[in-house]
Amino acid sequence: MVLIRVLYMLAVAGAVAGAAGCGQSLFDAHGDRARRDAGTGDDDASIPVPVMCPDECVGDAAADFDEAVSPWRYLEEGPSHQWLEMAQNGAERSGLSDMRNTIRQCRSDGTAAACKELPDALLVTAAGESGAFYPAVELKFTGAQAQVLHLIIRAHVPEGSGAQHIRLYRNGREDVLYSARGVKGATVAREVIVDALPGDRFLASVEPAGTDGGSAALQFFVSKQGERFPSTCLLAASFETAAGAVIEDLCTNRDLTFKTSAGAPTMPMLPSIGGAFLEQGNFIRIPEGNYMQVADSQALVLARNDSLTIQFWVRVTRISTAGQGFLFSDLDGDLGGGVMLSIDDLPGPTLVVSGAVAVSQTSSTITTSSTGAPPLGQWFFVRLIDTPSQLRVCVDGSQRMTHTVTPDRTQTIYPAHLGREAFSAGTPLLDGSIDDLRVLSGALPCD
Repeated sequence: MVLIRVLYMLAVAGAVAGAAGCGQSLFDAHGDRARRDAGTGDDDASIPVPVMCPDECVGDAAADFDEAVSPWRYLEEGPSHQWLEMAQNGAERSGLSDMRNTIRQCRSDGTAAACKELPDALLVTAAGESGAFYPAVELKFTGAQAQVLHLIIRAHVPEGSGAQHIRLYRNGREDVLYSARGVKGATVAREVIVDALPGDRFLASVEPAGTDGGSAALQFFVSKQGERFPSTCLLAASFETAAGAVIEDLCTNRDLTFKTSAGAPTMPMLPSIGGAFLEQGNFIRIPEGNYMQVADSQALVLARNDSLTIQFWVRVTRISTAGQGFLFSDLDGDLGGGVMLSIDDLPGPTLVVSGAVAVSQTSSTITTSSTGAPPLGQWFFVRLIDTPSQLRVCVDGSQRMTHTVTPDRTQTIYPAHLGREAFSAGTPLLDGSIDDLRVLSGALPCD
């Protein structure tokens, strides 16, 4: 490895205000994988969001509400990743934790103010002041093969209701696809296109923005429209199974191999108990001295033609005596390019994001930024958004730091590594666990 000139910019970054969070979509302008809002005034409304479930319709949460066999669950969403299936009371579903959390069809209550705007929607009412559980609607993708799905959400908050947070997310609310504040008298709408993996859960929730409860009319459609899979997914691993040392990439052909510190393939540990939450199933345990990597092939390197989103659940058991653990790395510290996210003891758990820019044909400059990490032993969701000019790091749905990079940085020559630096033959230092790894083209929001 050639000499690297390193410039450290280790300043703990405070939480960034959520101005970018309200009304955000699956991808920003670089991704082009989401229809724009209709009716909010903060997006281009020239592309209409469908008002009916397009063909081929996988599910319509309102139309399927009273069906005996339905792809939907009608839930209360609670803290710490709890979802309670609502009880059916005649034409209404009511909460188990708070009976004031209710869902029913607008057509069974045409007098409700919200339903006058969206008569074919669900009327979703949130209790509010208890602050623990809120109504949510879930569709679980049960297809045997991954597919491209269109998720269409529309919500209207009537004048007589308090403001509501309308969220569309995958599996856990930290993995946000769309988030908007529905103010009195407003309608928000969005169509989001996703690569759905078998077992993925897609949820829309209504949560009061304040202490007062309130209602919203909610439409939630899911359809297939014939796109070829994958549309944006570059790498994904659920860690449910492994074939020897190989963990299958569910999107392309970037299979991951679990290795010892010497680089020899070895059987991965895939516990089924103790993960981020029950619905996530198995996860992978990476003790210090082991790591995962995509095969050493230039064709499997993650190219930065535009923006990239890297995300996963992680729990760090301990920080090594070396004071560092590598979460994700395809950083080229020699010739520039790529990115690295590590957890360091500075002191105390600290997330550090690093970028590398070539300064000659033989050396590069590595720059870093940092922010405090969640406590050791605690699962958290990290989303690393790699754009041509900036790296953004989100933790549990909140933006925690930004790091400036140069738009002309070179492409990395290294494939993705988890648990070890990509460009160094150093010791794997992560002692922790990872779940639901995904790398997607385009830039997702924090919230």
